[in-house]
Amino acid sequence: MNLSLFRQAAARLYESRPDLRAAFPGADSPEYWAWCNSHGFYEDPDLGPLAPPLPPENLRCLVGAGPSESDFLNTGANIFLGIARLAGLERSNSILDFGCGCGRITRFLSFYVPGAPIAGVDVEPRHIPWVSCNLSFGAFTLIDGAPPLPFRPRRFDTIFCISVFSHLPYSAQLSWMTELSRALAPEGTNRNYHTGSEGHPESTRRATSYAAARHT
Repeated sequence: MNLSLFRQAAARLYESRPDLRAAFPGADSPEYWAWCNSHGFYEDPDLGPLAPPLPPENLRCLVGAGPSESDFLNTGANIFLGIARLAGLERSNSILDFGCGCGRITRFLSFYVPGAPIAGVDVEPRHIPWVSCNLSFGAFTLIDGAPPLPFRPRRFDTIFCISVFSHLPYSAQLSWMTELSRALAPEGTNRNYHTGSEGHPESTRRATSYAAARHT
């Protein structure tokens, strides 16, 4: 993905379409960025080729997104916007997507580059080579199913994960929360979200935080 060219094409499109100017607060808003990387991916012939490619169906299914390409993008956009609001991503200086999968949410985090370096980790060995190759704005690492993470203490000021802890036994949840706290900067935010039926856009709009930790 060429972020500079994508941003230029998105800005031109915004200025050329009154409907987009009426629908979104600005060309530099996360709402418009989410649209460009989902609906705009298909609607505009200039945006699609500049956006990150879609992962193959087998990788999309591994993260519970199902075979539909549009569902993968639309649910990713909705979850991204929910996290941006709840976690205050615009104030972040470094972001970790814990359990990044094949980048359903990570692809939208390019909005915060270069101001906030993006990292992602996952235990699935099929995901990491794909995101490393196709989401070049981030740094991705394959991790074990148990701590530690390969990061220095206090490395990130924002850490989030989507429907990861709901798949872990309680003892593993406690171990990972301790480890994420180690990697979290002072006054940073660690948020863990459960989205319910992840393949359905309406359910992802209702994403709520079931655990949050803040250093003070």
